[in-house]
Amino acid sequence: MKDFIQKWLGITELQVTIIETASLQSAQLAELRGLKGQLIASNMGMARIIAKLDPMYGVAYDDPERKAASDKLSQEIIKKLIAEHVISNRMQTGDPE
Repeated sequence: MKDFIQKWLGITELQVTIIETASLQSAQLAELRGLKGQLIASNMGMARIIAKLDPMYGVAYDDPERKAASDKLSQEIIKKLIAEHVISNRMQTGDPE
């Protein structure tokens, strides 16, 4: 009788839905933990890249020596990016100049 009443009221279906939802949440939590690990690893990799590009990154931002070195590097990178863009456009259009 108890099972009949629970089924009639939809309690059984609700219990199944709760169990399925809990299972889905567990799977999502495991996936989020995996993503967190990947994010930490990529952050460490980005930190290494930044350190190589700007060895003075750890120095105070308003330090004149750091700012001058960083500005010089950024100008060099901008020039290189512009040159690569020009070459890429020439290759796409077939224009030798």
